[in-house]
Amino acid sequence: MFVSKCPFKLGDKVKFVPSERTKGWHQHSFERLGLKPGQVGQIEEIRENTYIYIDKEKKGGFPWTDFRKVDE
Repeated sequence: MFVSKCPFKLGDKVKFVPSERTKGWHQHSFERLGLKPGQVGQIEEIRENTYIYIDKEKKGGFPWTDFRKVDE
């Protein structure tokens, strides 16, 4: 369970950098969810202050801890 709140806000540009745990549990889901490690996108939705979805197709659904902010 995640204790800290998501530090990102809608519209932030982020890069998907999955943890080893995420890779172990969800590697098979990356393609199905339309999100690949290293992919950069704009946050379109944050659910339960935890799960990040990027781009207009709302790719993702991974914990915010698997993303890093991209400086423009």
